[in-house]
Amino acid sequence: FYTWETDGTWYDAGSADDFSVKVGTPCGVTTFEKRVTASSDDAEEPAGGGTPDLNSSDLELVDDGGLQQVGMRFTGVTVPSGATISDAYIQFTGEEPTHTDQTDLILYGEKQPDPLTFTTGANNITGRNANKTSAEVQWDNLPQWTPADQTWNSPNIATVIQEIVDQPGWNSGQAMVIMVVGNPSGHRNAHSYDQANPDFAPLLHIEYTDNTPDTFDFTDQTDVAVSTLVESDIVQVTGMDNGTAISIDGVGSSEYRICADGTCSGAPSYVSTAGTIDSGQYVQLRLTSSASYSTAIVATLTVGTANVDWSVTTVAGGGGSCDVDPNGTYIE
Repeated sequence: FYTWETDGTWYDAGSADDFSVKVGTPCGVTTFEKRVTASSDDAEEPAGGGTPDLNSSDLELVDDGGLQQVGMRFTGVTVPSGATISDAYIQFTGEEPTHTDQTDLILYGEKQPDPLTFTTGANNITGRNANKTSAEVQWDNLPQWTPADQTWNSPNIATVIQEIVDQPGWNSGQAMVIMVVGNPSGHRNAHSYDQANPDFAPLLHIEYTDNTPDTFDFTDQTDVAVSTLVESDIVQVTGMDNGTAISIDGVGSSEYRICADGTCSGAPSYVSTAGTIDSGQYVQLRLTSSASYSTAIVATLTVGTANVDWSVTTVAGGGGSCDVDPNGTYIE
């Protein structure tokens, strides 16, 4: 079915005979949008390979007297590595409203960190299929794109974007390439960057939550008395979206608590169960040290995509002329 957006565009959400309204973005979700901003960043090439056309005033999806592959490159995509993609689409602006051919398309991405712009070198678009995402999205039964200059959104390509931002080497601010091919064919015309109005160029829309906090750490403790309940230092966690998942794992009855300030005023309770944390809140850990001397145990706190270890090591003893009681006092 097609969903009516509050900005006046139609969004292809499937094939069921339903209608729904999408209003706004969910709380805690960040939206990124970027159009193609250079002539060489949207291009066409015969589906069987050949010389790309970098300067066409429109993008034929995908029959232009023969099937072709369309590539679009979006620069400066400020989606962090490890982000969770909840929604994404390509927005096209229709250029020729007369086409009524059965049109079925497939969209996928180039799985390459910061891919280069397109060139007129042979197979510069189709040759990138060697590094295509395994995720792809079908866009079937496109309606007639009428009237001219109406915007049309692809189905949700979150799985494609997710695979790109999860790949090794991806960093926020890099470029991203999305491809369109026929399934097997079709004919809809969209404005390209080289059309008279660059505001009609293809647009990439991504909605995501940032689950990766800024780097943080706890101070490991040594020479701790055996079988003793120990608390960590209190650490602020920042840089991720509010409502990020938090959990703890480890021996020694490991627990954590979330605090509003750096002193944990109000003495919030420790828990061992999973929860959520907001950026700017503080965390403190506690566990019971080992019952053995010279033994380290580790608690691992997970916040979003980050895993942070805290180590507690007991004092040496038990093997010489003196021993240590649970209070850390040496006994002759």
